[in-house]
Parts: sequence; structure tokens; C-alpha cells
Amino acid sequence: MQHLDYSEQDCWIGETNWQSPIDIVANDAKKIDWQKQPLIVDFTSHDLTIGDDREIGEQFLASGQLTLGEQVYRMERLHFHDGSEHFIDGKQADLEIHFVFHNEQGATLVLAVLGTIDDASKIEGITTIFNQGIQTAHLQQWLPQPLSYYQYTGSLTTPPLGKDITWLVLANAIQVTQADWQAIHDNYPYNHRHIQPLNGRTVLYYQ
Repeated sequence: MQHLDYSEQDCWIGETNWQSPIDIVANDAKKIDWQKQPLIVDFTSHDLTIGDDREIGEQFLASGQLTLGEQVYRMERLHFHDGSEHFIDGKQADLEIHFVFHNEQGATLVLAVLGTIDDASKIEGITTIFNQGIQTAHLQQWLPQPLSYYQYTGSLTTPPLGKDITWLVLANAIQVTQADWQAIHDNYPYNHRHIQPLNGRTVLYYQ
């Protein structure tokens, strides 16, 4: 499996000054009623094609559908970060999962789920995904409820740092066991990009 060298990240150059990830300041985000742009994510009715034999570098192929307001996006892949890339109010979570989607116009949307360690967690699939694959129902467990989210425009967080990416960062974190976190850490140690300047962007908070 190919891994990026994150020790070289200060040399990565993006096409825009609206880079990701960012530190989200909750009180600065513009608050909007969730019903004005509801978020629906569905893995249960789609085929899951995920496992070691379907990795592209540090990615896992999977399928699913995300509906944001009236826009429909199809899932392409997911991957993990040891230590969250996004911060909320200056705090880094223990991990971050990225679900990458595209719509029919070719626009990219990334759904980010933050996670913290709690051995009382009942979430399944993270430990086994690296060697056994998982079921679609497991992916649904990786989504915290309710689906309140922050939205902003940024970049991909790995080269070539593609621009005009719609980011949805879920406001609520999931809880994973120490074993789950260890599996991510063992496969992708410290693979998070540094926080980038906001540079005048507005962060929306749909709650």
C-alpha cells in the first residue's frame, strides 16, 4: 500500500488560497436551519465494494448516496486520518473519516466524520476493514446523529490539493474503541495535514 510522506507537507502547493483543513470556530459560523438544506446519507441500499484488493493508494472503494438539499452525490471512496484534520474550537479529535462524493456535474464533496476514543463504543467495522472488509450497515453506524454539519469551500487535503471542494464536517463526533483507533494508527500513523488559514471564508452551520 502506498503512503504519503506527511513530513513533506510544508512543500505541498495548492491551486488556491482556500485550503483545507481548517479550525472551525463554532461561534463564528453562520447558523442556518438544517431544514433549509437537509443532509441525507444512505449506504444501506447500495453495493459495497471495499477491501484490501480494492485499495487505490490509501483509499477504499465504496458506494452510497448523499443528498444535500436537492443535490445528489454518489460516493466513490473513503479513507482514514490518524488525528483529525479539522479542528473544532481549537481542539483536534482522535481521528477523521473522509467519505468522497461526486455529482453528475463532476463537483466533489467530502463528508468528514470526527471520532474520539471511548471503549464503550458499539460501532463495528473499523478494526476489520483492513483485512476482512465490512458490511454496508457498518458504514451507517459511522454517522453520528443528528446530522448537523458545518459547510465551507476548500481543497483536498492531499496532493494535488484540488480546489473548489465542498466540505461537510459533521458537528457531532462518533466514539470508537481504543482498538479501532489503534488499527487506524497502525495503518496510517499521523497522516493529517496541518490546519490552513481561513482567508476570509464563511463557514455555515446547519443545525
